[in-house]
Amino acid sequence: MPVKASTLSHRLHSSGRIRLDTDRPHASARGYGRRWQKARLEFLQQHPLCEMCLRRGRTIAAMLVDHMVPHRGSAQRFWNRANWQSLCTRCHSIKTADERTGRNQHQSHEENLYDTTNTK
Repeated sequence: MPVKASTLSHRLHSSGRIRLDTDRPHASARGYGRRWQKARLEFLQQHPLCEMCLRRGRTIAAMLVDHMVPHRGSAQRFWNRANWQSLCTRCHSIKTADERTGRNQHQSHEENLYDTTNTK
């Protein structure tokens, strides 16, 4: 049975996660509401593999739809499917960190990204 969004939010909050950006609007206020959920599911069905992993010769299931160029609130960039790419959670996390820090961790951690013996 699907979990209600309010239940999920409560679970995440009560799990001890700390929200670092307290001024940031809720996901639905940033455009990630019902319309986005439907569009991202359709996109993931059409593009089921992580595009960054594919470029490195790996076949890893994508879990997220990423905006290649951050939309920064622009509805035009947000809904432009040419600006979307399917990514696995690991690649999305690294890409997001790169954008925040201005570094290219994906390149420097490329060997560790796919090391299946590394359980850290």
